Amino acid sequence: AAVALLTNIAQCHLRAEPPCLDKALQYADEALRLDASSVKALFRRGKALLEMKDYASAHLTLAKAAELEPKDPGIRSELAKAQQLAQKQESGKRFRF
Repeated sequence: AAVALLTNIAQCHLRAEPPCLDKALQYADEALRLDASSVKALFRRGKALLEMKDYASAHLTLAKAAELEPKDPGIRSELAKAQQLAQKQESGKRFRF
């Protein structure tokens, strides 16, 4: 029950206007401390990291969620977005002098 509550609070922070991304990340991380295989917590954490522009971490987190729920279209969509943005960000870093 605690994990569900924490993931719901994380979702509220993600949907707030403006979003409270650090709080969403904090609650998702707390849920993951209680249950490291919580797909909802991984998804919320990945979405928060994506919005924080930490694309590589978002990709790793969402990839783990996708391993646990391979057919979830929401996870697949966010994972593809994170992968594309992480690659773009990485290639941008390589060409900076």
